[in-house]
Amino acid sequence: MSSPSDFVKMLLAVAGYKYQPLGQPRTIRLLTLLPLDPGSKDPNRIDATLREVPLDSKPDYEALSYVWDPWETKKSDFVFIDNQPLLVKENCHAALVHLRHASRNRVLWVDAVCIDQTSKAERTQQVQLMADIYAQADKAVEGASEASQMHLAKERYQGWTDTRKFLAYQWNPFSSLSISRWFKRAWTLQEVAFAREAVIHVGRTTLRWTTFVLAINLLQRVEDAAGQHGTICEMHSSMSMHVAVRDLVRPRETRVEPLANEITSLLSKAYTMEATIPVDRIFSLHGVLARLGLTLGPPDYDRPVEEVFTEAARLAIEHDQSLKTLNFVNGLEDRPSWPSWVPTWHVRQPSAPLKSGAWHAAGSETGPIFSFSPDGKKLRVFGRVIDSIARRSEKSPFLGQRVYGEALTMLQPYLHAEAVEAWLEWIRLWYLGLRREGGWRKYGTGPAVAYDAFYNTLLQEHSFISPNDKEKDFLDRSREGFMVWQGLFGAGVNKDGPAKRGLSMRDIRAMLPPETMRPDWVDYEHQEWDGRDKEKVLASNEWLISRAIHTNHPALCFHQNAHLRNKAKCFIMTTEGYMGTAPNSVTAGDEIILVPGLEYPLSVRPLGPGGQYHLLGPVYIQGIMRGEAWKDEPDELRAFTFV
Repeated sequence: MSSPSDFVKMLLAVAGYKYQPLGQPRTIRLLTLLPLDPGSKDPNRIDATLREVPLDSKPDYEALSYVWDPWETKKSDFVFIDNQPLLVKENCHAALVHLRHASRNRVLWVDAVCIDQTSKAERTQQVQLMADIYAQADKAVEGASEASQMHLAKERYQGWTDTRKFLAYQWNPFSSLSISRWFKRAWTLQEVAFAREAVIHVGRTTLRWTTFVLAINLLQRVEDAAGQHGTICEMHSSMSMHVAVRDLVRPRETRVEPLANEITSLLSKAYTMEATIPVDRIFSLHGVLARLGLTLGPPDYDRPVEEVFTEAARLAIEHDQSLKTLNFVNGLEDRPSWPSWVPTWHVRQPSAPLKSGAWHAAGSETGPIFSFSPDGKKLRVFGRVIDSIARRSEKSPFLGQRVYGEALTMLQPYLHAEAVEAWLEWIRLWYLGLRREGGWRKYGTGPAVAYDAFYNTLLQEHSFISPNDKEKDFLDRSREGFMVWQGLFGAGVNKDGPAKRGLSMRDIRAMLPPETMRPDWVDYEHQEWDGRDKEKVLASNEWLISRAIHTNHPALCFHQNAHLRNKAKCFIMTTEGYMGTAPNSVTAGDEIILVPGLEYPLSVRPLGPGGQYHLLGPVYIQGIMRGEAWKDEPDELRAFTFV
């Protein structure tokens, strides 16, 4: 049966199912999913009924948490409620098709159907019940619309506890599930946290949440052992936060492990997740915060987004007595009504934060000193100016691009070439510092120490690698990868002329096999890249360097790790002769300050007399991250007011 056109869908939606207002504040709607009519010509037709029930009457139902995919927001299909069509997103429809029983009814709570999405008042009221809805459900079904290889995962991982057996397997059955982006939905933190029982449901296969967690933990060890950080690493990071939040809502005495800076950690994860409406990144935590005895007031979709985010950031700072939320400021967006100390999280690729707990640039003895203005919009801290930015690179790796696991394929050479262009500029700037009088004097004399400083700057001294992985063989492989990597980029700096030392582009062309990619395979929206067409992109030095990196495993591992640490950042040279990285929003002349109680330096921009500053975000400065530039003299501290 052919699907209706968009125009027909629009007409049916207008004339379709009409919601009746809910009668009481604590009532919800439940969807009864009917079996497929044997006489139906459309196997994907969904027929159902909706009924209103008091939540406190303890009705029997399952709560569906289906895959929300931001790339599929324009696709839709119908659910027929009492034979009246209701338009829903394609992923929601697909999940219902998979969850439908063959011969009996199934009662579900589904947000897209059970809440009138056109009513702000109803959405506001129902959001306040979300925690109770998932807590009272018989089961939380984490649904996905793709079958993938989950049945194999179930067979191979159900009950597995032998890590060595798993590490020997080196197989990832969750690749399609990770791409589906279920973990990136903001609401899933609360949904998993309050569920009495959670199961992962893909196609017609289910996997218990505890088994799924075990499998991802083991797969992440495989990636770590290989020195790679791909789809599983990304999924493991998200899953770990889900596990932590699930533990956080338990009674304090029964928690498995305390969550340090719990509100900052909670918000920092929610900020980076996907939501159709930005304020849902905060509203989705309403139940979790309420369980902790905290509140930001009832969710109100009429409030300005900057007001909601400012209130949340202030709550994190005051509750945790910590300034760690400033780690997530990047200054990449110019929003006049938005306080600079409040993370915006609206850019598609936020600047990579520094590793928490790894540094003590402002010492480790003094706690934070801060206060807020009466209206809560200004944050006042005390600190000391230690340096300023003398020069910065103009380009930044993957600025504005969100790379989902394996989404950056070799069929996207323009992205690879853009990244190589950025790294070439970083290396040229590093060379410039090496050639100037005194070289990189803060690190000693000679090229060897400058190489070490540059290597440690790009990887932040391996601060993101767990202590168990900081073994000599791993570090040796990383160093080997860096030497190959910088040699290949050195060829780009030398261009086609005879290299004084190392490789030239002629050498790289000679070592690579003939190009097999055709211009019509190139996957990108724009027909030009920096004024060059597809043929020129594939013939560029940048693309050749990228191809060469992908043929050398150690170089590729280093390349990927450097990308992760330096997303949307620039390379900087400081007035005092240090090198480092900073958010791409900084400019020459911006000051670098240390603030007691904060692990890392901050880049700030003076706004004239009066001590007011625009906060740009944290910076990594090689050589001062362990307190080398800090003087523990409180009398020398002065006030900085972030506006």
